[in-house]
Amino acid sequence: MERLERVDFLTDGVFAIVATLLVLEIHVPEIPANHTSAELWHSLGAVAPSLVAFVFSFLSILVYWLNHVALTRRLERDTYRLVWANMILLLWITLIPFTTKFIAEYPTEPIAVVAYGLLSLITAVTAILTYCYVAFWAKPDLMSSTVNRAARVRLLRKWSVGPVFYAVAIATAFVSTWIAVAIYIIVPAFFLVPRLQEGVLEDLQEEPTPAR
Repeated sequence: MERLERVDFLTDGVFAIVATLLVLEIHVPEIPANHTSAELWHSLGAVAPSLVAFVFSFLSILVYWLNHVALTRRLERDTYRLVWANMILLLWITLIPFTTKFIAEYPTEPIAVVAYGLLSLITAVTAILTYCYVAFWAKPDLMSSTVNRAARVRLLRKWSVGPVFYAVAIATAFVSTWIAVAIYIIVPAFFLVPRLQEGVLEDLQEEPTPAR
């Protein structure tokens, strides 16, 4: 399990760096020395797309991290295939700042919106395939025997919602980029609904943190 712990440390570090890179892409607008209130609000409005893109990208990263932590706590062992799958997932995660910058700069351009969606789709599919390997395909079993097959199937169904929405957003981008962006906002917000996250922890037989 020492190797698994080292991979977890690396994964946590990558998530932290990616989140930091996201916020570094938000630049304070330049304001004239003798500016009016209207000019100030206009300058702030100019960075609004970057702020919005930062929020839904940060929430997406947070969802992946929370699920990664919850899942690894139920691993009994690891394999080199799992390590490589995790590295491939991190590869897509590290590209999120680029597509976030792209969609923030060109929120009305279908290509920029589609690029964000494609990366999101690839990332979600990679995460689900990694989970399927852990929960169903690996022999011997990598997960704790306390997590039964029914719970594993329920988790797969919950997490499979993401790719479906991302595919819809990609198709919608050619009709309305704003609807596609709205879907990008909804997906991570949906997965952060407290009841859903508690359901994930229950399926993995972890006690939810009591609300304060």
